Amino acid sequence: MDVTLLGTGAPAGLPRPDCPCAACAAAQGEDARAATALLVDGALLLDLTPGAA
Repeated sequence: MDVTLLGTGAPAGLPRPDCPCAACAAAQGEDARAATALLVDGALLLDLTPGAA
């Protein structure tokens, strides 16, 4: 089984839009993290972020 982590950040990703905190300021460019998602065997996408209520 091949598992690829597509993102390991917070549900909104990191940096969050319009957030002035130090963590978001440091997470620019290559350090930006997408919301949590996994790709299993190149065929099954697991989007682990909370959906709209």
